[in-house]
Amino acid sequence: MLFPPDDFAKLKPLPWLAAGLVGFGVALMLHAFGLDGNTVRVGTLAAACIAGVLSAVAVWRSTWGTLHALVSPLAIFILFGLPWALLLAPAIPGSASWILLLQALLLLLAAFAHARAAHVAPGANTCGWTGCEVHLGKRIVRRSQAPRPGMTWAVQPAAIGACAVVLYQVISRMWAAEHLPLLGLMVANALVACLSVGPLGRSLGHGFRLQRLTGPGQMPFVTERLPQLNQERRRFAVGRWLSPRQG
Repeated sequence: MLFPPDDFAKLKPLPWLAAGLVGFGVALMLHAFGLDGNTVRVGTLAAACIAGVLSAVAVWRSTWGTLHALVSPLAIFILFGLPWALLLAPAIPGSASWILLLQALLLLLAAFAHARAAHVAPGANTCGWTGCEVHLGKRIVRRSQAPRPGMTWAVQPAAIGACAVVLYQVISRMWAAEHLPLLGLMVANALVACLSVGPLGRSLGHGFRLQRLTGPGQMPFVTERLPQLNQERRRFAVGRWLSPRQG
């Protein structure tokens, strides 16, 4: 499951951060495929706007429950993961279609595995899954482990980017130049695969399982922190307009 941070101030910049990261990755990918400037600009703007709107919904409207667990990993995979996985594909002719197929298949298999692992004992009122606890009676989901301190959402991508630059400089002096695109393609796809097998596949699998646990006429599952989250949202005009009324 994907959970909102405890500090709402860390959640508010998400639309701008997501739009910037997605736009940057999509622009690089489209340029790598040799598309004309107008196509690159339109594609980049469209992807950034979609990412910004979806992230704004997560900040101001989402209950961070069943629907969020299904939509968010797919959006992150399509808008953020695939552009970086395909970035160096033009250097390896014929690899783009295989990358799309294998990465999508990996995400679905990971989601299936996580859904199968999310057991619900007969007659149980609560169940513990990887990273979360589900209260079947109250229809809430809570984080089972405290988030790791010390790194904000913005610092993590920056640290990864800095390490990637240093790693590239080291490898470029050890490998022949003609092998670097293949190496870069493998590294990028390995990182995206880690996202798919880990948090994205887990959230998608849990979302499938929560959907199966929601019968006709039942309320969908929501995050345990929804009342506090809505209270923070309603301190702002946009939050008073968009925040859900339940919880």
